[in-house]
Amino acid sequence: MPAFCAPDGTRLAHRVQGEGDPVVCLPGGPAGSLDLGNLGGLSTHRRLIFLDPRGTGGSAIPDATSSYRRDRLVDDADRFAATTAALLDY
Repeated sequence: MPAFCAPDGTRLAHRVQGEGDPVVCLPGGPAGSLDLGNLGGLSTHRRLIFLDPRGTGGSAIPDATSSYRRDRLVDDADRFAATTAALLDY
């Protein structure tokens, strides 16, 4: 699974499916992106960008537990919103 390093050095995994306008997909709670399934075939119409939040799925556990914050999650997801993207947050 592709990954990138957040500014604090945490390795964050993501996967992309489909073509078209982007939708950044964030799973809820301790879930990883695979828990979202295929979203009913939405990838036939949109480019789905699934992010494994910190400490879930293929993403690393951060050194500082203080980085498990909503504002940090927004910063991590913002990497994929080039100019405009829809957000699906479960």
